[in-house]
Amino acid sequence: ASISMPAAAADFESQLSGIQAVLAPTREEMEALRQTALNLGSTTAFSASEAAAGIEMLARNGLSAAEILGGAAEASLALAAATGTDLSTAADVATDVMAIFGITAGQMSEAINGITGVTVTSKFTIDDFRLALAQAGGVASAMGVEFDDFNTAIAGISPLFASGSDAGTSFKTLLQRLVPASGAAERAMRDLGIITEDGSNRFFDAQGNLRGMDEIAGILQESLSGLSEEQRNAALATIFGTDAMRAAVGLARLGTEGFRELQAQIGQVDAQQQATTRLQNFN
Repeated sequence: ASISMPAAAADFESQLSGIQAVLAPTREEMEALRQTALNLGSTTAFSASEAAAGIEMLARNGLSAAEILGGAAEASLALAAATGTDLSTAADVATDVMAIFGITAGQMSEAINGITGVTVTSKFTIDDFRLALAQAGGVASAMGVEFDDFNTAIAGISPLFASGSDAGTSFKTLLQRLVPASGAAERAMRDLGIITEDGSNRFFDAQGNLRGMDEIAGILQESLSGLSEEQRNAALATIFGTDAMRAAVGLARLGTEGFRELQAQIGQVDAQQQATTRLQNFN
């Protein structure tokens, strides 16, 4: 082992100079970043050099030294270890989630548990999650969908899709069609009682805010119950289009109760624990 030590040290130093070049941190920040990389190197499945490489990726993705030190570095490494992905994918997913859903570095460990939860409770991998996020994250966030609801919806509809990209595209279109896109869609929504006598849309509250995805799943389940397969498919195709109707079917199958149960299941997943389990299995 002693033979490779100088090489490992040199590798670590070159990774640190990479961080320095990208971030241009103050001396205090640089010292803290160095310490963080060393700590993560001794407490995670990654070496100090790998931890430093992860920090550099976060910096390249636009995170500040304060954000990296404030929980983003630790969370990214935990995500990589828990989902069996590489550091660059984990860094990309972490920074995308922060940017799209306005999650702070301090909230990242909770967010990482949620992302890991999707990979544990559904057939989707971290790569699927990343693609679903790329397709639907922006629209979901803009419409006020909570990050937990986004995760649960993607995990919940996953059985109906071949990939995270398909699921994300379908979910995005579903969200956009919650407001009827045509006269025919509006008529179909009235027939199902989603648009009520007074013209209000049950997917939104009195203030015009989108309801929680658990409530939306319940409204879909309830309004489609009692219809024949043919009637249900015709109504869904008219309201959501052929692409998004699969996401609607997935949510309707869950209903409010199923959605909440899945959300609770995802909420119990601990990324650190998952990382330990993976490491033990690997060893």
